Amino acid sequence: MRRQFIFVLIVFAASMVLFAQLSSFGQRISTGSERWDLLMIKEACIWKNLLVNYSYAEHQRYWPERKAALETTVDKFPVSQWADDAALILACGKANFENDVAGAITDLEKVAKQYPNGQTVVVDWDLDDSCRFDDVWLMWQGGLVFLNPDGTIRIAKPFDKDGEVPQLEKEALAYFEHLERYPRTTKVIVNIFISKMLDLKGDRAAAISVLEKVASDSATYLALMSKADRIAASQSDGYYIRSLVERPEYRAYLALIGYYEKQDEVDKALEVADMLFNLSSKDGWLWPINRYIGDIYDRHGLRSKAKEQYQLALAGLREHKLDMEKRSKLVTGSDIPDNFWENSRSELEEKLLDKPR
Repeated sequence: MRRQFIFVLIVFAASMVLFAQLSSFGQRISTGSERWDLLMIKEACIWKNLLVNYSYAEHQRYWPERKAALETTVDKFPVSQWADDAALILACGKANFENDVAGAITDLEKVAKQYPNGQTVVVDWDLDDSCRFDDVWLMWQGGLVFLNPDGTIRIAKPFDKDGEVPQLEKEALAYFEHLERYPRTTKVIVNIFISKMLDLKGDRAAAISVLEKVASDSATYLALMSKADRIAASQSDGYYIRSLVERPEYRAYLALIGYYEKQDEVDKALEVADMLFNLSSKDGWLWPINRYIGDIYDRHGLRSKAKEQYQLALAGLREHKLDMEKRSKLVTGSDIPDNFWENSRSELEEKLLDKPR
């Protein structure tokens, strides 16, 4: 009995260490029970402001109205989960539409300080298109709720409107529940955007410094997050979770490698590549990252290490294909082209061939 008691204590202590490590980087470990679609319906009058004029191609022309809607979210709903998204987009808008990159950086720094525990549906930024939203969020918010002009709900269509939640909707719910537990944090996204803007200003040293801080901070939790992503993605409803191969932390590492290569700091680039491999995809489950790291090693003459990455990528590709075959028994059709698997496999096998240099 005493041995069993000691074992229980060890397991409990280990779980507390894991929880502490995850909590230490500002994650909100969700214990809430409200389903994503129901919460979205409830808060539609707030988050709909984020989408005002979002789809129009003439971003500059429609910015004033879009800006006003975002300011409404920040001013009227300052403690909502959407306030940081609105503030983030407003800050980036200074760079895109007001020719004020320095002001955008200053405002982004304020966003990071004001919303230290925020999580965001904004996934990318560039000077042409400004902020871009999570594709999964964009797709699934579309038919959920329609509002009256005064912001009240006219029509609501929760996922179980027909009495049960279909498989596709289960996948969406699994994705958003997982992001609630292991979020795309506003702070990390903000710093990646700041780094991009600093590079635009010609201050590459500062851009690198910001990314180095992101990499250093994320090294304390990224392996745990990757493991959690893999477990969740392997479930019957984990289809969308695989898209988290584009987590901002991974992008920070890859951007940092690119900067080091441009500056001929090869040793630093390879060191960061090693770190990313060990933190994210040691068994190839995030096979696009292994492929990319393999290319880095290959460019710098580390052929054996490159081939190891390509082999891991092939194993990960096979596993991914098997997961999609299992999904095909639950869902009709696929958004993955038929020739994707064969083309990807052929590409990786070609990289494994030793050719005269």
